[in-house]
Amino acid sequence: MTGGRAAGPDGVAFSTHGGPGSLYAETEQMRAVAAGHDRAAGEALRVAGTAESAGAGLVRAPRVSPAAAVLQARLWEGLERVRALSDRCARMDRDLRAAAVRYEEAERAAAGIVAAEDVGLGALPLEAWRRGRDGLTTREAERLGEVAVQAVPEAVASAVLTAAGFPALAALARIDLKKLSWWQRKTLKRPVSRGASRLVEEASEGTELLRVSPDEAWTAVGAVARALSIAADREVAVAGPPEDRPDAPARLDGSAADLLGLIPRGGVEGELTVTRVERERGGPAWVVGLPGTQGGFAPDHASRNPWDASGLADALTADSAATAPAVRAALEAAGVPHGAPLVLAGYSQGGVHAVNLAGDAGFTAAYPVAGVVTVAAPSGNAARTGGAAVLEFSSDADLATAVDGAPVPASRHRAEVVFHPGGQGWGPPPAPGEEPGAAPAGGFRTAGPDAVGEDLTAAHDFDGHLAMVRQFEAADPAARAEVAGLSATLAGLSAGAVASSRSVRLRRAPAPREAAGSTSPVAPGGPGRR
Repeated sequence: MTGGRAAGPDGVAFSTHGGPGSLYAETEQMRAVAAGHDRAAGEALRVAGTAESAGAGLVRAPRVSPAAAVLQARLWEGLERVRALSDRCARMDRDLRAAAVRYEEAERAAAGIVAAEDVGLGALPLEAWRRGRDGLTTREAERLGEVAVQAVPEAVASAVLTAAGFPALAALARIDLKKLSWWQRKTLKRPVSRGASRLVEEASEGTELLRVSPDEAWTAVGAVARALSIAADREVAVAGPPEDRPDAPARLDGSAADLLGLIPRGGVEGELTVTRVERERGGPAWVVGLPGTQGGFAPDHASRNPWDASGLADALTADSAATAPAVRAALEAAGVPHGAPLVLAGYSQGGVHAVNLAGDAGFTAAYPVAGVVTVAAPSGNAARTGGAAVLEFSSDADLATAVDGAPVPASRHRAEVVFHPGGQGWGPPPAPGEEPGAAPAGGFRTAGPDAVGEDLTAAHDFDGHLAMVRQFEAADPAARAEVAGLSATLAGLSAGAVASSRSVRLRRAPAPREAAGSTSPVAPGGPGRR
C-alpha cells in the first residue's frame, strides 16, 4: 500500500490499495509458481507409477539375468527419488500459497481492512460506539455491516435453540471453534457422553453455515423486495434514438478525471452516454458513462427511471441482471459494433453497474470490457471483473460507499484510491467552546437530521470527488506508483480525439396497472443525483 498527498498546500491525503505495483501482483505470481509446483508434483507421481509398474514386471527377471537385477534396483531407487521429488513439490506448493495468504492479510491490515469480529447482536451498539467515537470511516462502517449480517442469523439460531430447551447449545451458536485456542477447544469438547460431543460438533458446524457474507445478505434482501413488489422488477429498454451531446469534449487525454467527466449529470432522466474515441494506436474505442441514483432512495414501484432506487437494488442484489441487457441494447442503438473494446465510467450506482458488467460473461461476450473507472461506488461485493483494468476512487468520509458491507477486492488488475479529506466520517460531538452544530474536519454535524442529511450529501457529492481525483492525478508519481500501471492502461484505451458522443435514454416498462390505463402517479422527473 502506498499513499501521499495531492499537489498543492491544501491537497487531499490519499492511499492506494492494489494494482500492478502492489503486493497483490507479487502474490499472484507466487500462486502461479505454486500451481507449477503442484503440476510438477502430479507429473512426478505419474512417473513414479510408471516406474513402479516397470519394477513390478521384473519381479522374476533377476533370478534369470544379473542385468535385470541391476535394472530393478535402479528402478526402485528412482521410484523413491521421484516420490521424494513429488513430496517436495507438494510442500513448496503449500508453502507458497500460505505465504501469499499471509502477505495479503498483512497488506489488507496495512490498508485498514481487518476481518470482521464475531460480535453478538446485543453488543452491536457498543461496537458501533467503539469504532465511531473518534470518527467513523467508510472501512469501519463496512466492518459494522459485516458484523451485523453475521450477528442477526446467529441471534435467531440462539433464540430457536433456547426455545427448544437447549440453552447450552444456544450459547455455542456464536462460537467459532476455529478461532479458539487448543485448550479452549479441548475444554468445550470434553463431553459427558458421546451424544453431547456430537451435538457440540454439529452446533459449531452450524455456526459456519450461519455466517453469511454481505453479498449473500443483499441477495436475500433483493429477493424479498422483489417478491413483495417493493422494488421494481420490470424490463428496461431503450427509449427513442440516441442524441448527440453538444457539450462533449473534443479530445480525451486518458486521465481518470476525463473519463469521469463523461458521466451524465442532470439533463435527461434515465440517460447514459456513449462516446467514440479515435485512438492514435489501436483503432477506435468506446467510453460508456453510467450515472448515479436519480430521484432519491425511496422505492417507487411506479417509477420508470432505471437509475432510481430499484436500479440501485438491481446493482447491489442482482448483479445488474436487469440493467446489463439494457446497456447492451443502448450500445447497439448507438452503433457500437460487437467486439468493440469498452471503458466503463460510473458514479455511485453507475459504478456498481460498471464493475458488475465487467464480470458478466453474457455482456462481455458481446462487448469486452477492457477498463473500468468508478467514483463513490459501493462495489466491494462485485468480485469478478475478468481481465479488465479497474480503478476505483472513494472517500473515507463518504459513508454511502459502505452500504455494500465489503472492501474492494484488490488484485493486480483492480485497485482503489481512498481519499482522506481532513477528518473521517462521523466525528465526535463539538468540543467545549466550538461553534454549536459545527462539523469536525471532514466529519458530519450532529445538531439535527437536516444537518446530518446535508453533510451526507456533501460527502457523496460528484463534483467534490472529481476535484479530489484531479488532485490525485497531479500528485507526486511516487505516491501513485501502485496504480500507475492501471492509469496507463486506461489512458491507452481512451486517449484520443472524440469522434462522437451520444446520450441514450433508458426506460423501465410501466407497472401493470399503469400499462392497463390506471391513473397511478408516475415518478416525477428531475434527475436528482446521488
